[in-house]
Amino acid sequence: MIKLNVIRTKKIAIPLLLMLVLGAFSLAPLVVGAYSHVAQTGDSRGIQSPSFPHNRKSTIRQTVKPYSFLYKKSVAQPLTDSPVGLIGNGELFTTNVVSELFASLVGPARSNSVLLTAPSITGLSPDNAIAGSSSFTLVVSGTDFGVDPVTINFGGTPHAATIEDATHVSATISAGEIATAGSIAVNVTNAASETSTDLTFTVNNPVAVLSSLAPSSVTAGQAGFALTINGSSFVSGAQVKFNGSDRATTFVDNTELTASISAADIATAGTFPITVVNPGAGTSNALNLTVTNPVAVLSSL
Repeated sequence: MIKLNVIRTKKIAIPLLLMLVLGAFSLAPLVVGAYSHVAQTGDSRGIQSPSFPHNRKSTIRQTVKPYSFLYKKSVAQPLTDSPVGLIGNGELFTTNVVSELFASLVGPARSNSVLLTAPSITGLSPDNAIAGSSSFTLVVSGTDFGVDPVTINFGGTPHAATIEDATHVSATISAGEIATAGSIAVNVTNAASETSTDLTFTVNNPVAVLSSLAPSSVTAGQAGFALTINGSSFVSGAQVKFNGSDRATTFVDNTELTASISAADIATAGTFPITVVNPGAGTSNALNLTVTNPVAVLSSL
């Protein structure tokens, strides 16, 4: 019975002893290297700290210390934010070395840091407006907006954004930013200063509205003349059409245009529609120019 107990004891003791020896060999380089550096130089700054995930760029860091429960404080030298701790018989080591020793046993420390990548935007609402419209709220759809502050860049002008939810941010766009037609680049920058690719917001010219013609009636066979078109929402580059064909047009202002009507256009009696097309916009309503036959004139009987 005594011999059996000895054999059992050996079976337990030998593996345990091997584990302790292997552990000592794996920890020895870290301990000796750190102690040797500090003992010789008195400077703990030369000891490299482990690369934890929260050292990466574009990370919103939250308060976390790897294995902070191992940090040994001292009345003589408080260690609230100091990288230096006291262990053993007063030898100086960095607390990061302590972390490395512990990490070698249980694995690397975890971080509760949140890595922010560049936002990805997928849509704009609305994605277009009419030039000269009033201010409006632009909503951008996408992902990776993160936390405040988030900025919507509209044509290069930054606008503080409101985070509506995880996939939508919004900002107010002023009337002055959509006063003229064109294509405007929109992107989003998150709190990590990462910027998305662009989406295009389109500002369209309004459709012209015609209210009157001067003159509205002419006699067939008369000479060519300048037709005045009155209305609203005319823009530079507006084109007057006579019976569907372009005529030389002069932009006076946003309520008046003139067009050259030739003698050939009114050589015969009829009703001819006049319309206006602003660049990139639809066709206006039509007003008719009436060409009447001349009144006969008798000279003799």
